[in-house]
Amino acid sequence: MTHNLLWEIVPQKGDGLKDSYPMFFDFNFKVDLKKLQDEYINYWEPLVKKDPYYKRDISYTPFFKRYTDQEDYHDNLLADNFIPESETGFLNDKFRQYQLFTRRPGTKGKHLWDWTYPKDSFYGTYIEELLNLFKSPVIRPRFSYARPGCNPGYHIDYDNPKRYAFRIHLPIFTNDNMIMSFENNSKIIDLHMKKGIFYFTNISFNHNIFNGGNTERIQLVFDLMSDIDFPDDQILKWLYILKLYIH
Repeated sequence: MTHNLLWEIVPQKGDGLKDSYPMFFDFNFKVDLKKLQDEYINYWEPLVKKDPYYKRDISYTPFFKRYTDQEDYHDNLLADNFIPESETGFLNDKFRQYQLFTRRPGTKGKHLWDWTYPKDSFYGTYIEELLNLFKSPVIRPRFSYARPGCNPGYHIDYDNPKRYAFRIHLPIFTNDNMIMSFENNSKIIDLHMKKGIFYFTNISFNHNIFNGGNTERIQLVFDLMSDIDFPDDQILKWLYILKLYIH
């Protein structure tokens, strides 16, 4: 089944176009941060460190050298992000990812919606419980690591959420100098995501991350097939968000 067909059958609130959503907002979901951090340290971290790619530096296409015309890069973007023979998706020594789901049989993990099969290690975890808070189907949950100095450069992941999905973040460990920045009409809007809070980020806008702190940022990142979980007042509200955060 193609993603376009999935979009038609999964309930939606909005039209899935970039300008129908704010650059970011946080969800009012309750998260037990201590439980989440303890599970990561005692359960997930040992699994991640066993992966053969954990300490290996992987060369990759820098964000700023990727396609920028929003026309022909869609089929190439995720191929740059993944190591075909591995399900970790580690990129280099500053930014790495570890997949909690695996690929559908017969796919290469090229598209977000290929990553819909939970690994055995996922079941029975607090992270599974947290993801079950969402009504929308969840795609490709992974741990995202940004080491001090991580600064991949401004980039656009896809032209509209409808084309792929809606990006959600849940910081587990971070620092006060970890910033995600959005650019629109030459204006920069900075977001510091707090630990234990779910955030939607509209990565159809030009954006970048920068870890200006001394500690690694570790967060859960995943995508939603639908905007059904979005508060009604966060759809068609992006101009209001701009007024609040432009500096």
